[in-house]
This record gives sequence, C-alpha cells and structure tokens, in this order.
Amino acid sequence: MPENIESFSINALSTRLGYDRRSLSKWLSDAQPAGTEGGHPVYRLEDAQAAISKALQKGKRGSAARERLVNLQADKLAFQIATMRREYVLVVDVERDTGLMIADARRVLEQGPTALAPQVVGVTIPEAEQLLREWVQTALGELHNDPLGEKAVAPGASAEPPAGNFSVTEH
Repeated sequence: MPENIESFSINALSTRLGYDRRSLSKWLSDAQPAGTEGGHPVYRLEDAQAAISKALQKGKRGSAARERLVNLQADKLAFQIATMRREYVLVVDVERDTGLMIADARRVLEQGPTALAPQVVGVTIPEAEQLLREWVQTALGELHNDPLGEKAVAPGASAEPPAGNFSVTEH
C-alpha cells in the first residue's frame, strides 16, 4: 500500500459512509485500488468518492425528484468524506475547547496578583513595570504552549510562572 495515503476497505467505507457493502463493491468495481490490506483492496477517499458519485449520477435518470435525491446523496457523501478527513469539527467540540481555553486563561491570569505582589513591593516603578511585563510574557507563553490547559498543574502544586530571569522582547 502507498505510504502516507489513508485508504479504506469496502467494509470500512460501508461502516463510515452508511452504504451497503455490496453496493459499494459494485460501484467501486471500475475504481483503481490504492493497494491491498489483508488480501482485500483498499481505496483512497478521493477515488472512492469519484466512483460512488459516478454510480449515483448513472442512477439519476428519471424524475426530478430522483435527480434531487441523487444530488442530496452526493452532497451527503462529500460531507461524510470531509468529516472523515477532519475538515469539519463538531460544534460541541468547538464549544468545549473554547470553554477550556477561557477557563485556562482565567486560571493563569488570576495568579498574577498573588505571584507579583511580593516582587513589586519596594522596587522602583520601572523595575515593577519590567517585572509585570516579564510575568505577562511568561503567562502568555504558558497559554500559547497549552491553550486548553491540558498540562495544568495539579491542585496544591504551584501553578505560578517561574520566578527569576526572563527574556522579554520589547515591541
């Protein structure tokens, strides 16, 4: 089987696309397999989509209602294949990940006053500004490296950005 090409057997396509194995086998009979797996042909999604769409178009003859049904089936097929390629994301996943990012940003930013208060007492205004800039840069770096907070520190452990020398880039 060719490297770096995701291919699917007729059974896998049947399961993922919701078409009968026998129909898929008939429709893919003229398609060139991408290779074999376990002695059975496997097909690239693009090749399978083209062969299935061609078969559906052949069945288009007849009434306008039949033609509309075939067009809807072709659209459904294209959407299912795009979903398999992860070109679309479920709304629930986007909502969950956005909520996690906001919660993590809040967690990191709420640590600022506690982490910085002892460091800015008794320093000059320019030194305090530099400490604040360094803390913000570190906090932003943490959010950038782990936007969903998946590496968040366990309860009871210190979640403060590291103290000490920071390399700050002025803009």
